[in-house]
Amino acid sequence: VPVGVSALVFIGLNLTGTSHVNPWHQFDQKINVLQTQANVGNFQKIAAEKQGMFKYEILNDYMKISKAGLDIHPDTNLIIWPETAIPEYLDDHNSRAPYSTLVRNRIRELATPLVTGAYSIDYGKNDSGVYNGLFYFNERAELVAPAYRKHVLLAFGEYFPGAEMFPFLKDLIPAVSDFRAGPGPQVTPFLNTLMGSQVCYEGLFPELTRGLIDLGARIIINVTNDSWYDFYSEPRQHMYMTLGRAIEFRRPLIRTTNTGISTGVLADGTLLSFS
Repeated sequence: VPVGVSALVFIGLNLTGTSHVNPWHQFDQKINVLQTQANVGNFQKIAAEKQGMFKYEILNDYMKISKAGLDIHPDTNLIIWPETAIPEYLDDHNSRAPYSTLVRNRIRELATPLVTGAYSIDYGKNDSGVYNGLFYFNERAELVAPAYRKHVLLAFGEYFPGAEMFPFLKDLIPAVSDFRAGPGPQVTPFLNTLMGSQVCYEGLFPELTRGLIDLGARIIINVTNDSWYDFYSEPRQHMYMTLGRAIEFRRPLIRTTNTGISTGVLADGTLLSFS
């Protein structure tokens, strides 16, 4: 009897869910997204962050791939580069720095709105620090809003636990970044809609996505770097755990990775092509 009742409840829940699918097949807007995955290795990323090496090679890779993609898909409305794709502070108050100026000039060459991961920084404040940021540029390479700053940081990857009290810990493993945590969920008006930002494994926390939905997000942008994972199981696990947020909250989600699996999912759970 318990097994039979459980089976009937399971079937009933699935039938009820199926009856609610139709609204999520309806779209009032379409955005053609070009995802750029350059597969930059950890050595290059760390060297670019810590020592400024490979910065120009990395930018050239993203530009080359993006231009090739635009040639194939001239109807692209938005280009997305992944987490910390650009090893530079791209805030407006740093826009005159040589490399930041170069990045903006190259974005203008693409003549297409672009979202990219990069670093964000505050100057002249008591709480000044470096953040893992996500930046929204229009086709003229102008920021449409302040950067989203990652809120949930990865221990021993983006900060060293306890280093605020014992600064010497930062010297033990120099490869560990020293990011500050951002204030929390943020929605950006962009391309006539509201886009909610996630960086990397923030997509694993339902409460953060709920914060985006409460702010009115109609589409979720997730940028990721899976370069420390193996080639098979971990990237797929991370991908599906992130895409689960789209199904929970019935919002389309675009996931663009440096390495790993770049893809997207519609509000009805339809998985788009991935690579």
